[in-house]
Amino acid sequence: MYPNPIPLQVNGAGTVFNYDLKGTSESASVYGDNAAALNAPHTLSVKHQSTNVGKTSQTRRTVVRIDHQLYVALTGETVTISAYVVLVVPIGASGTDVAAPLGQLADFLQEAGFQSKVINQEI
Repeated sequence: MYPNPIPLQVNGAGTVFNYDLKGTSESASVYGDNAAALNAPHTLSVKHQSTNVGKTSQTRRTVVRIDHQLYVALTGETVTISAYVVLVVPIGASGTDVAAPLGQLADFLQEAGFQSKVINQEI
């Protein structure tokens, strides 16, 4: 089980979002930032799913997702910004096997200038 709350910092800028556990099921959990405005909630969810059950190529699929809803005063609309990672792991893969691509993805997103390149849709 994850700690409660889950503190997540934004780019080392000192801003910390504390996501408190809001609910769980057999294969998912949802956390929310209590400091977020009521009309613009922030959520963190972790969901797990097994695929190809009963077959030799069985995998586990995990989705970690953060949603920030933003209220746009100019239009009166609430919009959502989502960021998520989908991890598909064959049964039998080791933690080391999984850590390599996950760590590389985290490094890519933290590399200086890469976040703006992704946001600006560079290929």
